[in-house]
Amino acid sequence: MEPSKVIAAINCGGDEYTDSNGVTYDKDKYFNGGTSSDHGLSFSIKNTDDEILYQTERWSSETLTYSIPLKSNMNGKYVLILKFSEVYFNLKGEKVFNVALGKETILKNLDIYAKVGKAEAYDEYIEFEIKNKQVFYKNKISKDAIDGDKLKLNFLKGRADNPKINAILLIKGTLKDTDYTEKQKRNEENRKKKMKQMRREELIALRHDADELYDEEQLNDDNFSIKKDTGFFSIFSTPLGIYIGGSLVLFAVLITNFFPFFPLIIMFSNHFNYFILNKFRGLKLEFLTLNCPICQYGSARFSLEVWLNILNQLFFKQNMKTGKIKGVWI
Repeated sequence: MEPSKVIAAINCGGDEYTDSNGVTYDKDKYFNGGTSSDHGLSFSIKNTDDEILYQTERWSSETLTYSIPLKSNMNGKYVLILKFSEVYFNLKGEKVFNVALGKETILKNLDIYAKVGKAEAYDEYIEFEIKNKQVFYKNKISKDAIDGDKLKLNFLKGRADNPKINAILLIKGTLKDTDYTEKQKRNEENRKKKMKQMRREELIALRHDADELYDEEQLNDDNFSIKKDTGFFSIFSTPLGIYIGGSLVLFAVLITNFFPFFPLIIMFSNHFNYFILNKFRGLKLEFLTLNCPICQYGSARFSLEVWLNILNQLFFKQNMKTGKIKGVWI
């Protein structure tokens, strides 16, 4: 990030602040309307080295406008970085709004919580160009985007609650002149951490004594490998896996036919979980994810419930409808 390329930096709703890149954000200014808020100071903002920029904001129950002064030689390429964090709502769809350059929408139906959840930094990078006092966004003219020597940035009410903004950074240059690449890498690492935590929570949910059975080594990504949609007979691709998988299929078919109304899940699930994760942990059992309810998250679920569901999906779907077989659904 080159501080010399910064045209404007505003800490919306807050005071002057110099960030980790050496960019100094001015105290909130250039706005028309809205209300400042420091409610975010109650939270520690994740995924950023500059949480102060995400803890204060300006919001409005109507249109909120920032008129950002441009230099006299305004022609050229720009990157507008809009910084957000959700510190109030706890569900998707509770705050949804739009952002426009003049009359041209640049962010439609923005739902911060849906993007990253609560109390986490989220940045939008908007590239545009100015030619002869006209703003071009995605090769289209943004009407009324420039008023005199000022760039007009509008935050508009959407289908839920009110628009807001935490910080604004305007740079003359391209994405290469920003921290875009670094942020993308950081976001990808953060996404992987979230997915790993989700898998851990799903695995733990399969056993009541999870703290005893599951540790970081067992839940390491190297111990679980997923193959996508290659067919039923590739559920297990190792010799041991084929043996276990075939035995389970035969076992489940026999049990389900002889005891169609027996709640198998209560009898066998815990024993089977223990058997797989303790007797065969460390072995790389590769299996496929099916397009069925049990695999909607694509995570490793070693339990009898899974194999019964696979059988139900592939072989017993009609019987399930007629009630001849009492299946188990996750």
